Amino acid sequence: MMEKKWQLKNISVVPQDTILFNNTISYNIKYGNFQCTDKEMIEASIKAELHDKILTMENKYDTIVGERGTKLSIGEKQRICIARSFLKNSKILILDEHASNLDNENKKLIEKALHKLCYGKTTFFITHLMDNLQNMDKIIYFSGQNIYVGKHSELMNQNEAYKEFYNSKNNVI
Repeated sequence: MMEKKWQLKNISVVPQDTILFNNTISYNIKYGNFQCTDKEMIEASIKAELHDKILTMENKYDTIVGERGTKLSIGEKQRICIARSFLKNSKILILDEHASNLDNENKKLIEKALHKLCYGKTTFFITHLMDNLQNMDKIIYFSGQNIYVGKHSELMNQNEAYKEFYNSKNNVI
């Protein structure tokens, strides 16, 4: 069993429902690494496609986000969590339904940020969305009690259950 200390150091999670504290944007980003400098925090927010949005806010990085981030959009909350992950710089990322409930503009910003964040890391996508599956090195598809593993092209060619599921999500007849 993995030690908790190792897990905390080496695994970052971007959940569907990002947890934010009733504090500043700065505090919520630095939650990923309280030892970071302001410069590192700003660099993380730039990579997370969040910095420009923060600069439009009256109090910039000192803006209070509200309890559970109620003063921010879902996309802004997700990007704060992504900025945390940049600061933490974990070897393993778990993205749990990270793009659900987002409008197209926020999806694009988050996908751009995640492309940078995931580079060179082991990343687990837990998703019902079929976007970007072609880019994955390996897909683990669960269907009932069956588990299928392979690249998207392999699963499409060799697994009828995966193919049907993929096509149903992409409106392919």
